[in-house]
Amino acid sequence: MQRDEKEIKDLIHRIGLKHNLPDNVVKQIVESPFLFAKEVTINIDFKEIKTLEDLEKTKTNFYFLRLGKLHIPLLKTKLDIIKRKWTIS
Repeated sequence: MQRDEKEIKDLIHRIGLKHNLPDNVVKQIVESPFLFAKEVTINIDFKEIKTLEDLEKTKTNFYFLRLGKLHIPLLKTKLDIIKRKWTIS
């Protein structure tokens, strides 16, 4: 049991180093993925996405253990961007 806890702490630390986040933030993300997905989704500024390249750079996929994948449907978003481009120009 203690070995598993050490491995989990090591993994959290490695993830934090990779993404430049403190261990406590990574631990909160791991323990509350739904809140994290909500915060990230709310903070996406779609007004700043002007091209399809901007959209591709935007993180829109979330994976939940044993539940599956949550994503923003890119096709609809791409169509909205194309429509906006035609109406703004």
